[in-house]
Amino acid sequence: MITLDVTVDQGRLEDLMRLAVKSDKPPMTGAIKFHTMFNLPPGKGDLSDRLNLNGKFDVAQGQFSSPEVTGKIETLSRKAQGQPENQDAGSSISALRGSFVLDNGVIAFRGLTFSVTGAEVALNGKYALEKEDLDFHGKLRMEAKLSQTMTGVKSFLLKAFDPFFRKNGHTELPIKITGTRAHPSFGLDLRRKEKEKEKEKGE
Repeated sequence: MITLDVTVDQGRLEDLMRLAVKSDKPPMTGAIKFHTMFNLPPGKGDLSDRLNLNGKFDVAQGQFSSPEVTGKIETLSRKAQGQPENQDAGSSISALRGSFVLDNGVIAFRGLTFSVTGAEVALNGKYALEKEDLDFHGKLRMEAKLSQTMTGVKSFLLKAFDPFFRKNGHTELPIKITGTRAHPSFGLDLRRKEKEKEKEKGE
């Protein structure tokens, strides 16, 4: 058994991601600080299946390598600021932090937060290293009202729903990220919001 207490104050996210993803090009780059307990039991099999990590990380000025993902992040930032058609608004540079546990080839994330100008995403979920499956659920918190994320008729129709998702001066939407790393699926998680309401009634 190899057991280490690892602390990195000035690391590169892309170097670490090469251990977790199969593609030659890391999906995200940036400066990272992290601390983790490292346990590697003896035995045969892939390193990722035997390795156990338990720690937390903080990424500053993170940038996505994919132009498609970068475009989606910029669009999210513009809408979150209530400027969906302003091409000069929006940012793809983000802050990313959270806690993680790697066990049996699956990374479980807790308190994972991701923020860009105008919006913050808070998630809990899992990422399978072998199949690269994603299963995350959480909340999107925006500065703008729901109706301000759209223009024209859509904006007008959404005004009726603004009060339902407005909380403490921000818009909060339940979201989920599923699919795979190469083909992620982003969507609203309305069933989870219904469950939360039922839980609040029960309390």
